[in-house]
Amino acid sequence: MVEGFAYSRFRKDTLEAGERTETGMECIYDWFFNNPGVTLTIEDAFQQHSEHGPSTVLGAMLKQECGE
Repeated sequence: MVEGFAYSRFRKDTLEAGERTETGMECIYDWFFNNPGVTLTIEDAFQQHSEHGPSTVLGAMLKQECGE
């Protein structure tokens, strides 16, 4: 899912800017791959918000961390 969110963010930012823009995508990758314990944080969030699907929870977390 993280890969999909990162690529989607890349496409959105690039279309809006009219040129290749990787800032949002890099934020998502950095948050996921360079953040020790992030998988536990994600699992906790899934449990706390079990009424929502995983993509909704992860999307909200990424929005909070990296903006829109």
